[in-house]
Amino acid sequence: MERSQSLFRCMEDGNQFLDGCPVSSIREVFEDGSDVYIGDITIGRETPERTWVGPEDVDNLKKPVGDPTILYTVGDYLAPTHHRRGIMSTALRTIIDEWAIPRMNCQRITATAFAGNVASVGVFKKVGFEHVRDVSDAMNLPSGRGGHLMSVHLLEWVCK
Repeated sequence: MERSQSLFRCMEDGNQFLDGCPVSSIREVFEDGSDVYIGDITIGRETPERTWVGPEDVDNLKKPVGDPTILYTVGDYLAPTHHRRGIMSTALRTIIDEWAIPRMNCQRITATAFAGNVASVGVFKKVGFEHVRDVSDAMNLPSGRGGHLMSVHLLEWVCK
């Protein structure tokens, strides 16, 4: 909430570009006006600690807001009850087209999907991401999810 308020203040102050997106929740709204949380989507700067970040992006966190060379990353989650309806690809396309490009000057985004997660890879490809490579033992799962290393598919989107 604080992050969102900070970004909105930056907009009100007339800043041309912002360093993030103030919304992340995906909600289903019913006819009676009630709603329920069904997922989220976040976009932020990629951290140089990731094994796939190249030398050209080692100073990614130090670049000024709006710098077109910033490498961003996107993460998403959608409740299984809402899979295979086009919801996530629509949300991702909207975040990129309506926010990340015009408000963040976003030109490149990475995304990862756990090895074997064909559906997630499909969502990213539908929006224009391309498979870059597979990275072995790239992410450490929290202890509640097994606490072991997982391999990932690395994808990248480049603004055209």
